[in-house]
Amino acid sequence: MPSKIINRAPTTNFKPPLMIPPKAPITDKNILQALEENWDPDHPDAFIPVPQATNWYRKFVISTLRDPRDLEIFNFALFMTIVIIPSGLFLFYKFTYIHAILHLAVLIPNIEMHVHALHNACHRPLFKKDSWLLSLWIPYILGPFCGQTWNTYYFHHIKMHHIADNGPEDASSTLLYQRDSLPGWVVYFGRFYLWTWYDLGHFFMAKSQYLPLITLLGGEYLTIAAALYGVYFSKYSLATIFVFVIPFHLVRLGMMQGNWTQHAFLDRNDPHGGGRKNSITCISSPFNARSYNDGYHASHHLNPLRHWMDHPRMFVKQRQLYFDEEAVIFKDLNYLDVWLKLITDDYKGLAKYWIHVGYGPKPSDDEIVVMLRKKTQRFSKEEIFKIYGKNPACW
Repeated sequence: MPSKIINRAPTTNFKPPLMIPPKAPITDKNILQALEENWDPDHPDAFIPVPQATNWYRKFVISTLRDPRDLEIFNFALFMTIVIIPSGLFLFYKFTYIHAILHLAVLIPNIEMHVHALHNACHRPLFKKDSWLLSLWIPYILGPFCGQTWNTYYFHHIKMHHIADNGPEDASSTLLYQRDSLPGWVVYFGRFYLWTWYDLGHFFMAKSQYLPLITLLGGEYLTIAAALYGVYFSKYSLATIFVFVIPFHLVRLGMMQGNWTQHAFLDRNDPHGGGRKNSITCISSPFNARSYNDGYHASHHLNPLRHWMDHPRMFVKQRQLYFDEEAVIFKDLNYLDVWLKLITDDYKGLAKYWIHVGYGPKPSDDEIVVMLRKKTQRFSKEEIFKIYGKNPACW
């Protein structure tokens, strides 16, 4: 179980200014204004209005959704179904390189968005029980066309990562790596790419969870076996490569680059400290508009069931806790931006985007650089055992 958060004493004696009613619902687009003007996150005007069934299409979609606010995810999944699946299937009927390249040109800019749609669908089921067939849509029908193998994401992310929370049992833990090192990341990615089936299997075996293990490996191997058959034993080799194999490799690369960055800055004394101490936050970024606010990763780990639209408002509400616990917060950046600055040792560049959310004086850029460098240092096995009372299973 995650360890209890150890709150630091407030770093200033400043009293927070009076809150004012928000000028609009708090979103990622106006969060800097909300912080600057100290909007009241509990005021009724701070909440994003629930979409209404204003036409027949919305009425139908909302009738299937558990939460009408997930209308955006439904719209995206429908777009991908109408565009990507027919395009991919047509390549099996008549393959041309021009079509294959155009297919990837449309898919690649949207493939990350599918990961985030899948992410939300796994944490908070999108559809009502009487629409349960629709729950197969994003992971099982769209999934392979967007680089996902069946079941792997759900069991890796929901049943393993959020249980272990980047701790020593986490198969994708960043604890043992120097997290501003390109060679370190290459080893990290290589281990996941080649060995994740073993690490996940070991995790579930150790907990005697045999049904998840069988479901996970069955989905992973069945999907990969189908792709291998298409490449080596059928007349559809090129179509299989462009429709399924290339997206598979791109997604695995992107997911591990993202997870590395999300958990690159860890508190030296309490790296299992429940979100703010082991996850970063990227706010006021165009990335959040296309990722369902995935930049609020600390908020997500604090409450994995929190709806993605609520992250900016809850961030404003907990701003002083983020500051007191030295949470790492950047503005205008996405995870790829942060990753590139990390592996090029550009801490001064990161400090320029670091945002001050507490009440009181802002640390200097030099102080921010020192703090960030400290948080990316690898943990030794001895340190991990001292903190967690167990040896790392991930290495």
